[in-house]
Amino acid sequence: MLMDELPLGPLERALLGSLCRLEPQAPDSVLAAAALCCAALGNGDVCLPLRRLAGTAPWPEQDFRLPALTHWHRELEASSLVGAPGDFAPLILDGERLYLARYHAYEVQLASQLLRRAALRPEVDEARLAESLARLFAFNPAAWSARPAISPR
Repeated sequence: MLMDELPLGPLERALLGSLCRLEPQAPDSVLAAAALCCAALGNGDVCLPLRRLAGTAPWPEQDFRLPALTHWHRELEASSLVGAPGDFAPLILDGERLYLARYHAYEVQLASQLLRRAALRPEVDEARLAESLARLFAFNPAAWSARPAISPR
């Protein structure tokens, strides 16, 4: 199947054009995965969950079906367009998730920052916290009744 036949937007077409210049013989399943990564971003997702889409027809009006998960995973791993986390490649395959490289880097950076912040255990003035919570929930006694669930460390 030619990628030209798929109902893609200008961003997806530009990405596929770049990827085809990098790997002219790229399998349709790899190019389709890249286009679907772009579409996922438009839907608020940072990656393409391969397991969920494997074996499906992502564009119902087209006669194109994605390969089964194992076969698709092998095709992605074999492509020079796809790298593992930490590799320099346009697409990053991390387990059963495919990312545009930039978004994988963003996710790794965000996870690192969240873990670093979670490791910080700032000192908490328990009396001041209790006063603040009492003021916050002064007009909502039902919510304040949940306070025994909030226990000091």
